[in-house]
Amino acid sequence: MVPHTLIADANSSAHQLKPFERNLALIQWMLIALVILYVELPGSSVENVLSVIAASALYSFIIIFFNYFGLHKVQSKNKIIVETWAMIAYTTFVLWNTGKIESPMLCLYILAIITTASTLDKNINLLEMGLISACVLFLTFSPSVFAKLTLTQAIRYLLMLFPFWLIAYFAKMLSDEIRHGQKLLEQYAMIDELTGLCNLRAFNRFAENELQRSKRYNRTFAVVMCDMDNLKAINDTYGHDAGNNVIKQVVKTIQARLRPIDIVGRFGGDEFILLLPEQGEQGALTVAKRLNELIKDKGVVLANKEINLTLSMGIAIYPHHGSDIAGLIKKADEAMYACKKSNGKKILVSVNETSVPLAELSA
Repeated sequence: MVPHTLIADANSSAHQLKPFERNLALIQWMLIALVILYVELPGSSVENVLSVIAASALYSFIIIFFNYFGLHKVQSKNKIIVETWAMIAYTTFVLWNTGKIESPMLCLYILAIITTASTLDKNINLLEMGLISACVLFLTFSPSVFAKLTLTQAIRYLLMLFPFWLIAYFAKMLSDEIRHGQKLLEQYAMIDELTGLCNLRAFNRFAENELQRSKRYNRTFAVVMCDMDNLKAINDTYGHDAGNNVIKQVVKTIQARLRPIDIVGRFGGDEFILLLPEQGEQGALTVAKRLNELIKDKGVVLANKEINLTLSMGIAIYPHHGSDIAGLIKKADEAMYACKKSNGKKILVSVNETSVPLAELSA
C-alpha cells in the first residue's frame, strides 16, 4: 500500500516546478544581458535608449523580487505565469524600440516560449502563445494598416508566427515526456516491484511525516514488523516463483484488512513493516492478531497441498519505545526476532529497559 499523500507530494505541481524554477532566473537574466548587449553594440538601431535601459532596470527589479526575496521559496504556476507575462511585456517593449517587427531581437520571444512550454500546462501554454501572437500582430501592423489587411499580408503574418508555434509545440511535447519519465522514476523509487507496496525508502519518508504529526498533536502510532515464518521452506520445495506468489497473496490479505490511513511496506525479502497511526499497544495488538488469524485461516495451496502460513510480528509504540523512526523500527525488529525464537509466540510487543521481558508480553 503506497501512501497516496506521498505520491501526491511527488507529483504535485510545486514538486515538479522546482527544477525548472532554478533555471528560470538564469533565463530572465540572459534576456536582459542580450538586450543590453544589443543596445551597446555600435550601429544598433534603438529609438529610445533611455527607455530601454529604464525598462531593463524595472524588469531586473521584478526578477530580484520574484527570485531573491521570500517569493523564491514558493513554487507555483501562478508565480511563473506572472513572470512569463513580464518577460513577454519586456520583450515586446524592447522590440518596439528596436525596429518593431524588423528588429533583430524578435527571436527573444523564444525564451518566453520555452519557459512557458517547460513549466506550464497545455491551456496556459496556448494562452501565452496567443498573447505572443497578439504582440507580434501589434508590432507588425499599425491600426490603419490592420483595418485594410489583405489576404497576402495575413498569410505572411501567419508564416512569420509558424516557427514560434512549432517551437512551442515541440518544447511542450519534450517537456511532457520528461515530466512523465520523472513521475515514473519517482514512483519506481517508492514502490516495491513485486508487491506494489511502498519500499523502505518510501516507508521511512511517510513515517517521518507521521512522526512529526504525532509530536505536534501529542499522538501515538505503532510500527509493526512482520516476517513470514515458512517462506524459505516454500522456496526450497516449490521454487521462488511459488514463494513470490505466496508473498503477493499475503500482501493482498494485509491490505484488505488495514484502514486507508495505515501504511504497509516491504522491508525486504519476506519481511513487511506496518505503520498504524493513532494506535497504541492494545490497538496494534488487535490489528496484528486479526491479520495473523486471517493469514493462518486462509493458507495457500501449492501442488495440490494446503500450506499453513503464519507471521511473526513485533510491535513498537511511539513514544513509549522510541522517539525516532529508526529506533522504533529497531525495537519492533527485536521483538519480531524474539518472536521467531520463542515457542509458538507469534506477536510480541517491545518494551523499555525498565519493563518486563519481551516473552512475557506475547499475544
